[in-house]
Amino acid sequence: MTVKNFRIFLFLILFASFLTAQDKPKNIIILIGDGMGLNHVALEFLKDGNSLYFSFPFTGLSVTTSADKLITDSAAGATAIATGSKTKNGYVGVDSTGAPLKTLFEAAKDRKKSTGLVILSTITHATPGAFYAHNKSRNRQAEIALDYLQAQVDIAIGSGSSYFYPANLGGRREDNRNLLDDLAQGGYSVIKGFDSEAIIKNHNRRTVVFLDTAEVGYAPKRGYTLGQLTGAALGKLSLDKDGFVLMVEGSQIDWAAHDKDTVNIYTEMADFTTAVQTALEFAKKDKNTLVLVTADHETGGLIINKGRLNESVYTLAYASSSHTAGAVPVFAFGPGANYFTGLYHNDVLGKRLMRLINK
Repeated sequence: MTVKNFRIFLFLILFASFLTAQDKPKNIIILIGDGMGLNHVALEFLKDGNSLYFSFPFTGLSVTTSADKLITDSAAGATAIATGSKTKNGYVGVDSTGAPLKTLFEAAKDRKKSTGLVILSTITHATPGAFYAHNKSRNRQAEIALDYLQAQVDIAIGSGSSYFYPANLGGRREDNRNLLDDLAQGGYSVIKGFDSEAIIKNHNRRTVVFLDTAEVGYAPKRGYTLGQLTGAALGKLSLDKDGFVLMVEGSQIDWAAHDKDTVNIYTEMADFTTAVQTALEFAKKDKNTLVLVTADHETGGLIINKGRLNESVYTLAYASSSHTAGAVPVFAFGPGANYFTGLYHNDVLGKRLMRLINK
């Protein structure tokens, strides 16, 4: 081999190594707009030509059918993203036979990465549960709370503390166990209500923040944004030198769409976008974080059928009061983002995430 050819060969090897490093994110932030179809996102980017959604260099479409239904629910939809496997509606973190599936959070733990959840529903709800729990029924939230104890999620911010303490104390557990005590004994800081400074400054390795005993209200009533919750979680997770995986859910986009509640579809989408902005700002500064924005399914068959250019409010119509089989958008930014272009099923999206964690 001549000197010239050897230099070319060496350059190709180094270039290939560079590309591999560029495709391997240290951190992954997955933002799931529950029920968010393409037209839900259009409410954000049509009103603003400089919308941050235009800054995502890679986009795709995810087909959300479940293993047994044309139209998925959140449990099966989130499980496909969280495990890379389709499953039956209602199943959380298990396959169609009920066998446990390995989740992204479990794979992250294998790599010594931290994990986090930020949601606007109960911590034991279908979408967050898919990332750490294994159950044949999304409705068994008291059982899913037991899985949370074992999962060692480093930070979770959401509602639903009542699933963690017994009925005789005003909770929803029938086994008389007080899991709040178990969490404290297991080294968790348990914080009631949102306090960003308390979250970031507490010295315990793991933190769970309960925003309410049951569900929180829509965005105008909450007193904080999803972006602020996300920022607090990132402040904690970014301390881990090995990296992290964070899932953020705009939970109530779905609820507003079920109710054909146009006002709160606008407010929930705007609030979800604050979390997308927080994630993007972190990733641009960090330069080693993949940001992935998608949905578990579409809700409402949302149609934008009237309005004017340069206005921010449009007339909406709905084809359904339930979920639909419409494909949902995928927006990707950062190392590995190029893997998420094209049209694919939601389990393929999960498989690609799993591959990036295991690289």
